[in-house]
Amino acid sequence: RRASSVAFAAPDLEQRLLGGGQGKVFVTGGDVIPTVSGDAREFVVLSGDVIMEHVVRTVPVSACFFLLGDTDGLLSHPPDHPEARLIERWTRGDGFCGAHAASRDVTGGIYLKAAAAADIAEEGVPAVWLLDGRRPERMVEVLERGAAVGTRVVDDDDRSTCASS
Repeated sequence: RRASSVAFAAPDLEQRLLGGGQGKVFVTGGDVIPTVSGDAREFVVLSGDVIMEHVVRTVPVSACFFLLGDTDGLLSHPPDHPEARLIERWTRGDGFCGAHAASRDVTGGIYLKAAAAADIAEEGVPAVWLLDGRRPERMVEVLERGAAVGTRVVDDDDRSTCASS
């Protein structure tokens, strides 16, 4: 299991999250963080996916959505592949064939999103989904009906909810 360590610049962030109570919606996004190493000033990119992993380990979370920019959810192949099909239920053990444009996306792309989603499902969050970010109503569908067009990510141990791929 991949471990992520996050040190937040705001020292009271964890307390603010814990004090949030029910009904809060946390929206994360990546950011460039300045660092100092000796006399050198450097920058690192902190992915919103990694931030979300930290949030679910800090406060109770009932649903987690990873919003994608160009597809309904996790696909069996890259979107432009003729055999690309939506994977409706996915676990880390199922695998998939994706593509990552490292020259344009420095945050890990679909592979980091899938790994983070699997980590979060393994933390016990009951509703972890990869959804089309152009269709925000799908988040509401999951919350109201428990289902939507997209990919539900489930814990490897919960094979009873996984469709074979």
